[in-house]
Amino acid sequence: MVKAKWLYSELPLSLDQITTLLLAEQYSDDKGEGFLLSSSGKQFLSGRYIEKTIGRSIVIDPFGNQSEQETVAYYTCKFSWQNGSKLLCITEPPRSLRKFLAKLHSLLGLGVVIADITIDPLEWLQKIESQLGITTITHISSFGIHTPVGGLAKISVSGKKDIRTDFDELISNRRHKVENVKFNLIYNNDIKASVELTRAGNCKLKSYNHNEILDKFRLCLEGIVADN
Repeated sequence: MVKAKWLYSELPLSLDQITTLLLAEQYSDDKGEGFLLSSSGKQFLSGRYIEKTIGRSIVIDPFGNQSEQETVAYYTCKFSWQNGSKLLCITEPPRSLRKFLAKLHSLLGLGVVIADITIDPLEWLQKIESQLGITTITHISSFGIHTPVGGLAKISVSGKKDIRTDFDELISNRRHKVENVKFNLIYNNDIKASVELTRAGNCKLKSYNHNEILDKFRLCLEGIVADN
C-alpha cells in the first residue's frame, strides 16, 4: 500500500530553477541534512528531503551497569511536483511536514505558498469515476450532522457492495460533511485497486500500478482545487 498527500502550492520559480537550488543543498553526512533528487527537469521534479539527528541514550544492562550509546534517526520526506500543477505531492508522508516545509521556505523565499487543502472526497471520487470508470464504494464516513435535539452526530456506513444509496437514505437531506470514502476500482479493465480518500487530500492506494493511478487521481484533484 502507498500513501500520498497533496498540498496546494504556488512556486515563485520554475522547476529548473528550483532544481538548481536543491542540487546546491544536496544531502551529506557532514551537514546532516539536504536533498536527494531522483528526477528533475522542466516537466517533473521529485526527490527526498533528509535530516539526520544524533542523540544519546542510557542503556542499563541486567547487572545494573549504565552505558551511553549513540543513536541515529533520519527524518525523510518524499516529494514531487509536476510542471504547471498547483499540487505538491508527498509520498509516504512523515508524521510532521514542518522540517521539510521550513527548508523549502528558507530556500525559495517569501514567494512560495504551500497550504493544506480541504475538499469533498465524494466530489473527488466523482471526478475519478468520470475519468477511470464506475467504482464500488464500500465505506463513507461523515460528520457535522445536526440532530433533532441540537447536537452533532457522526455516521459511517460500510458494506461489501456499493453503499452510496444506503448512505443517501440514511443521511436524507440533512447537512453533513464527508470525512473519508473507501472504494474499489478496476482500471484499464484488469488492474484492481483499493482506495481511501480523505477531505484533507490524502490517499491510501493498494495496487501494483500505483504511480500511474496516483497521477490520474492528482489530475482529478487538480480540477477540484482549481474550481475552489
